Amino acid sequence: MNKKVGIGAAIITAAAVAVSLFSTGTPTLYVSKAGLDSNACTLEAPCLTIQKAVNIAEPGDIVGVMAGTYNESVLISTTGLEDENIVLTNYQDDEVIINGGSNPAIRLSNQMPRWWIFEGLKLYSTNSFTIQYQGWDCNGACGGIDHNTFSNNYISGAVQIYGAYNLFEGNEVDGTLNNGNGGNGVQDMYDVSHHNIFRNNTVHNFSNRGFWSMHRTHDNLWEGNTIYNIPGLYGINNDG
Repeated sequence: MNKKVGIGAAIITAAAVAVSLFSTGTPTLYVSKAGLDSNACTLEAPCLTIQKAVNIAEPGDIVGVMAGTYNESVLISTTGLEDENIVLTNYQDDEVIINGGSNPAIRLSNQMPRWWIFEGLKLYSTNSFTIQYQGWDCNGACGGIDHNTFSNNYISGAVQIYGAYNLFEGNEVDGTLNNGNGGNGVQDMYDVSHHNIFRNNTVHNFSNRGFWSMHRTHDNLWEGNTIYNIPGLYGINNDG
């Protein structure tokens, strides 16, 4: 199988700042609304659900999702490698919507998923979080979920990050339809959350905060973000 190798994040300074170095190539696994989950997720025989494709994805795989609305809450429970990320992206320029309903659209399972790239997706949910890093309820006692990248996605609702060396770049986070967790847009929490980069995002229409970094977080970076229509406390609230 011809796999695309990428690097989602690399430590480049003493502060261990993560930098996006990947470029998406030709998919190795395919998902289509016309597919079947009994298929092998090839271009000729695509899978029906995103969950099937991510379950079988291995380091270096690129999951290309074809146009359509996928009503599923996608659980990520496997890991890529530093030099062989796993990529979940829209196929070509297709509009891909993942709607988790009352569950998050994307869930990263406790501590396991690392070196994933999520790119070019439209994510919806009525849950408190549209993207959720599970482990939040550990109150900092369990390890974080590290080295993942969210790039150039549209996200309706809030984002929860629990871990380190994550890159969140070029996304639109919109609270118009889903005001998120207490009116907060993008959150990270506890001392397992550090050296995360939040760059060139647009966050708007949340009632309380745009970004909220809390409870012993450290060494995070915010730059080039656009934040508007946040009538509550702060655009960026760093009380770590």
